[in-house]
Amino acid sequence: MASSENPRPSVYGVRLDDVYTISPRHRTIRNRAAYPVAVMRTFRHQVFVLAVTALVCGGTACQTGQPLQAFDARRYMGDWYVQRIWGTGAGSTACMRMFYQQADDGSVEVRNSMIAVPYLNPLTLSGVKRISGSEPGRFMVYPSAGPLNIAPTPSWVVALDPDYQWAAVAAGPPTQPSALGCVPSERTGGMTIMTRLRDPPGALMKQALASMALQGYDTSMMTTVRQDGFPCM
Repeated sequence: MASSENPRPSVYGVRLDDVYTISPRHRTIRNRAAYPVAVMRTFRHQVFVLAVTALVCGGTACQTGQPLQAFDARRYMGDWYVQRIWGTGAGSTACMRMFYQQADDGSVEVRNSMIAVPYLNPLTLSGVKRISGSEPGRFMVYPSAGPLNIAPTPSWVVALDPDYQWAAVAAGPPTQPSALGCVPSERTGGMTIMTRLRDPPGALMKQALASMALQGYDTSMMTTVRQDGFPCM
């Protein structure tokens, strides 16, 4: 007798049942031997992330991401090295680093330093982050210098390492369909993955990418930010 249960969604032959949680922010594959050899050969870092992204987004339907509720701003302060970005500056910057410092009024001062490629010009942007709404991980960034017509942009911490060794930040929810999922409608700030280490372990980056994809963001759109081969500060 045929089963009356609804079929589970699948991507690249991988069913939703075949993904299980091994930590709050990381998923992996169960029953690897059940998959075709061709699938398993390609089921590495980015392909796995793309599959999870497609499962979460449902192909074309975008979900509404949310900023983190459990967020400790004090642990978030200090230096972060940007490893992946999508949006303004993608592909044209290197050595990107973010520095956060909490002000007396509760706001967060942010300084974004980078090198413009290929001209090797050092750039520094600064602004102020203020919590927007009831979620502690939901911020708005207000530029502290530059043209007066630059509007504040959302900055949501959507996934975070329990030890604050990596963070995934997005300019709002993934509302715009993309090639393999969804991206924010705001390109300024777009999507960012940053780490405490300039050269993080590969396993840490895989976890960060997979965690962001599970929130509905198409991480295949992100480009790598080089943190070597340039006169990085």
